[in-house]
Amino acid sequence: MAAPVFRDIVEKYYSSKIKSHIAINQTPKEEMEQVKLPPAKNGYRTDLTAIFNQLAFNQQLSNDKSEWAVPDNETDTMMLKSMKVIDNLVPNVTGMGLRDAIYLLESQGLKVRFSGQGQVVDQSPLYGSRCKKGDVVSLNLD
Repeated sequence: MAAPVFRDIVEKYYSSKIKSHIAINQTPKEEMEQVKLPPAKNGYRTDLTAIFNQLAFNQQLSNDKSEWAVPDNETDTMMLKSMKVIDNLVPNVTGMGLRDAIYLLESQGLKVRFSGQGQVVDQSPLYGSRCKKGDVVSLNLD
């Protein structure tokens, strides 16, 4: 008997306060203008451009035709900056997903060990270090 009475009281209270609630489909204009693009991982340039095209993101590509790119989404346009890969130097795979990191490192003749899941947060040896084919690069993912 107490539950129906309580429900009636709550319904009357909320119905009297209906104008104090903001409709979820009426986002203030200034909030809508400040929406930024979601973060994106470093990776294979062709894959990134295909994904951004599919999602209809404004994008601007750097002039360099590098296979690898670093997304920069500080504005309303997704910038794809080229990532240079130099022979005999460990490439920077920080911020990449495991698939792209392994592909890039193995294409340089390096062997890969990893722990964790997600994106690469740490690598050893550090990028820019001298390397030779067969060297092992350890990746930590989070």
